[in-house]
Amino acid sequence: MYAMMKLDQIQIPDFYKKTPPRKEKLDDRMIYYLENGVLSSNIVVTQRGLLVDGYCNYIVAVMCGISAVQCRINTKRLNNHIGKKRKVNNPMHKRKVIYKNQDGKCAFCGKKLQINDYTSQNNYLTLDHILPVSRGGSNGLKNLQGLCRQCNCKKQDDYEED
Repeated sequence: MYAMMKLDQIQIPDFYKKTPPRKEKLDDRMIYYLENGVLSSNIVVTQRGLLVDGYCNYIVAVMCGISAVQCRINTKRLNNHIGKKRKVNNPMHKRKVIYKNQDGKCAFCGKKLQINDYTSQNNYLTLDHILPVSRGGSNGLKNLQGLCRQCNCKKQDDYEED
């Protein structure tokens, strides 16, 4: 089901406002609009006008001065997780994947680590950001490594470029 909606009638959930889209993604959507004269995908809203999907296209429409857009109306019942992070943040899953990839060893000193026995913190695998979050690093698996507690404490926010 589709309907024309004025942009000022679309309600933006707070979680969209807290994490703005990447500039590259917005640029791609803007280029698509300028080349084709239409948004790259539908803006999806609930029957009450709450944005469900298509935030980048919404921003492009606002930037281009469009007053109304055709929206797809989501008639399915939304789960209670609306407004929560879309990605599942499961540190234990990440810990297991990193443990397996590193053969259960510290990435710095090579010490044998464990992830199941919480009684000894000295040889427990801790997650470390290769590029610290404070310097623009992500929480993705590609930016994480397993370190023993001692190496993680020594490293802190240090980052040496190759």
